[in-house]
Amino acid sequence: PGYDKSLYGCERTTVTARDGGTEIPVSLVYRKDVMEKHTASGRTVPVHLYGYGSYGSNVEADFSSTRLPLLKRGMVYVLAHVRGGGEMGRQWYEEPNGAKFLCKKNTFNDFVDVARWLVEDRKLTSPAQLSCEGRSAGGLLIGASVNQAPRLFGVAILGVPFVDVVPTMIDASIPYVQYVQWSDTPLLIANDTLILPYFFYFFNHLQYLFRVTLMVNHQDPIIKRALLH
Repeated sequence: PGYDKSLYGCERTTVTARDGGTEIPVSLVYRKDVMEKHTASGRTVPVHLYGYGSYGSNVEADFSSTRLPLLKRGMVYVLAHVRGGGEMGRQWYEEPNGAKFLCKKNTFNDFVDVARWLVEDRKLTSPAQLSCEGRSAGGLLIGASVNQAPRLFGVAILGVPFVDVVPTMIDASIPYVQYVQWSDTPLLIANDTLILPYFFYFFNHLQYLFRVTLMVNHQDPIIKRALLH
């Protein structure tokens, strides 16, 4: 009720990843008047950047009523379709150029590259006005991204995040240990320098504080157990 689609606009574009050969799909939705004012004045606007990038799952750019309160307040909502999802086919998830097993870091690099594009190239927003969000495996994405580029984001929202990767993967008593995503060789994972750098608890930049909202579900045995490690 009260929704007038003529007030809103959307677009789909791509951002070149740091590897120079991968184009990351990006979806934006906004109020038309907000984007028109930005185009005319060059003034930055608040942006909320969402991502997931795991298990070959698609993040669809479909209609969501929960985004409307943000859009009505002048925020631009952006979906980063990073590697690890399935938006560009199975190769977007699988090795060697997707984001599974030892190339998982592509998920995080893609997200940070999209955020930098929004700030430095598109000049749509500023770090102080840029918030980011991910849930479950997307929470790991956010934790790794703010560790990689803590000064790029003003606010981070982690919903029931899977951020304790290494201890979780070497504890076979935890339900649904996710070998399908991280490999079935726990000792390799525990000692792999490619994985430890994005392990949120070991490498958070305590010298640079930023706003983080952490949402958990006490009825989720997987996430709850991981958070208690």
